[in-house]
Amino acid sequence: MADYDVVGDVHGCLHTLRRLLAELGYHQDGSHPDGRRLALVGDLVNRGAHSEETFIFVMRLVGSGRASVARGNQDLEWAGTHPDLGRWITSMPLQLLVDEGRLLIVHAAATASIIGRTDAEAERWCLHGNPTAGPDGSEHRPDWQATYDGAPFVVAGHSVVRHPRFREAGGGSVIIDTGASHGANARDRFTGEPFEGYLSAFRWPERTTLSVPTDRRDLAS
Repeated sequence: MADYDVVGDVHGCLHTLRRLLAELGYHQDGSHPDGRRLALVGDLVNRGAHSEETFIFVMRLVGSGRASVARGNQDLEWAGTHPDLGRWITSMPLQLLVDEGRLLIVHAAATASIIGRTDAEAERWCLHGNPTAGPDGSEHRPDWQATYDGAPFVVAGHSVVRHPRFREAGGGSVIIDTGASHGANARDRFTGEPFEGYLSAFRWPERTTLSVPTDRRDLAS
């Protein structure tokens, strides 16, 4: 069994990310004394003050073989304005299925039928959480965790939550986007509760989380 630390949506909060990695025991080069592996759920950019620096930092960790990252919807949108990095962004995988299939890392959501797929339906699930149009034309994102029916444990971000949101359906799941880039304006997507955003990581196989407050230098003015 492999040991992983999966980081939630960073959104340009580089100082906060560095602090979280240090709290998790990682060296500056992304290595870990216990051989743990680093992964991220995507949305490395936008909202925070250090998008490009964050992206380059993570890209170097991936290039060195010390990290893996799933593609987020904000990363893909950012590719259109940064053509020099666009090819690397579009090569980011939609899904990371690791630890002999026990752990699935995606950006937004998963269901059993899309695991291992890269078609349009799988992309919609992985990047946006399979949104549907409501009666008034507004976007509705169902609670995918309640109906998840796959075998792997799923780690996702995308939906801001006040606390990491664990659910037991299927092989289990957790959402770990705790609104790092939102500052005092974070609001839980499911309950509407306001809170001060922070950055979280999920530890596997322990199934625990570790969090750090957002560094104020990372908040866009």
